[in-house]
Amino acid sequence: MTWYLACEDSDRFAGYAPIAGAFWQPLPEECPTGAPYLFHVHGTSDTVVPLAGRALGGGRWHQGDVFKSFDVWLRQYGLGETRPQKLTDGGLECERWRPKTGLLELCLHDGGHGVQASWIKRAWQELSEMKGWNGKT
Repeated sequence: MTWYLACEDSDRFAGYAPIAGAFWQPLPEECPTGAPYLFHVHGTSDTVVPLAGRALGGGRWHQGDVFKSFDVWLRQYGLGETRPQKLTDGGLECERWRPKTGLLELCLHDGGHGVQASWIKRAWQELSEMKGWNGKT
């Protein structure tokens, strides 16, 4: 759901931090709004939402491939042939692309389908820095 909201209305929220997930098949050809600030974390051993996706409901639904889902945005914003910035943060290995606006980041860890609070905190801190927020409410 987070991927579709970011695709359909990227400005609705300042940023998005999905844990696992991707677009479902068939993948959208493009998104009608600008690039979101998207901080995606996914486990390389995730069997609930595998990186390559999977069929569900006897083949009626198909989770999409995470890399192909990222390609939708990368193609749309002319980043398909660019090398991402590589980052390591704790147990996360990340690739980051910077469209003219927004940010697309894919961080992988060697675990399964789970979340650590530090990943959400990291996304919030990165977004806060990019947006110039001072942290005061």
